[in-house]
Amino acid sequence: KEVPRLKVSTSFMWEEGLNVLDGTTQIAKEHSSDSEEENDAESVAKKQTKKKQELEKQKAEKELSKLEAALMDPKRQPQTADDFDRLVLGSPDSSILWLQFMAFHLQATEIEKARAVAER
Repeated sequence: KEVPRLKVSTSFMWEEGLNVLDGTTQIAKEHSSDSEEENDAESVAKKQTKKKQELEKQKAEKELSKLEAALMDPKRQPQTADDFDRLVLGSPDSSILWLQFMAFHLQATEIEKARAVAER
């Protein structure tokens, strides 16, 4: 079987110079430079966000280490119910801690919570 030939309405013109291609190559260069600029902008933005994330992470770690250091300080007075819970769990036989815990709740007019601590 023979494949039918492709019929073209116009023929290729060999006389055209390379100056015809200059316009198309210029457009192609503009598109490629635009995409390069976009890629550069994206990479700069990614680097900035990575730097910001790293700085935020370091800041959070510093805050956490300060909080941990404050909790480890033996001279620090308990200021919240959680602080008292930690102290009581550390030394459950200390009657002074239990009384301070109840007094803490009573100062905040949380009578039911003070009663629950007394029953524990």
